[in-house]
Amino acid sequence: MESDIGFQAALEEARKGASEGGVPIGACLVSADGKILGRGHNLRMQKGSPTIHVGAQHSHKALHDAE
Repeated sequence: MESDIGFQAALEEARKGASEGGVPIGACLVSADGKILGRGHNLRMQKGSPTIHVGAQHSHKALHDAE
């Protein structure tokens, strides 16, 4: 189902994070027309920083990419 594109991408990212020994949290930002604007996973454990959360990372990236 096309509406699941963001969910599926976020799930793939969560699995990637878990395989790296991190927290299994993924995120995907999808435009209204169904285009993936950004995707990624939580790097908190991998980078050893409590401030590296996936939502903040991708919101920041999406804003800069839009400029």
